[in-house]
Amino acid sequence: MESIKELRKICQKQGEAGKESFINRFFRNFSIYFTWFFLHFKRLTANQVTIWGTVLFVLGSLCFIKGEYWWSLTGIALLWLAHIIDLSDGEVARYRGSGSGLGGSFMEPMTHDIKCAALFIPLALGAYAAFVYPILLILLGFSASMFKVLLRLAKLRYISAILQSGRQSEGAYRKAGERAFYSDKRLKRILSSFGGITTGIIFWIPLAVIIDKVSLIVIFYGILSPLMYFVLLFKQYQGIKNIKT
Repeated sequence: MESIKELRKICQKQGEAGKESFINRFFRNFSIYFTWFFLHFKRLTANQVTIWGTVLFVLGSLCFIKGEYWWSLTGIALLWLAHIIDLSDGEVARYRGSGSGLGGSFMEPMTHDIKCAALFIPLALGAYAAFVYPILLILLGFSASMFKVLLRLAKLRYISAILQSGRQSEGAYRKAGERAFYSDKRLKRILSSFGGITTGIIFWIPLAVIIDKVSLIVIFYGILSPLMYFVLLFKQYQGIKNIKT
């Protein structure tokens, strides 16, 4: 087995570090050790690593239901561990030469959908008792979960429409992602440095737990997610109109 230093050269793309978020760059310092461990199991595939990471993420999300400080810290630890494993599965795939297979195109995006759906409702349930309008908080939790999944579905539907048109355009593809929401380049740069809207949540949740304001996370994503969804649909509609069939 190669050393950790050699594995970094093999498994972590050289020249890509500057393009990654601060969060991913930080956690990649640890992910390579998990990759080294996983590679000792010859039959363990990158897809199986992905599944284990998803299980840990869901378990971490459920920890927030209690709404208690130590349970929340446990949840944070599991979310961080899940994110490290999420980085590690790609490194395992890269080492074994399976990076462009089923895991990259199907398994990983599907598990990200599960993560988006699993997180916000437990957060809302945990902060329920301490919030002035508890029913509203539950509704915002459902809103955040539902529209985060719909955002990802909208991207797939848009790409499907482009493929069916027979005209593939780089500009059109750019409009498909959530980042189409960022019209201000400075805002995009700031948000991307912390992992953007999706990955960045594992940075914001610990801060919310420390100040005992987890409800703010639910309110923020419960309002922002549907807003992003409808803005994205509008931009996608404009993109489709500009594709000549």
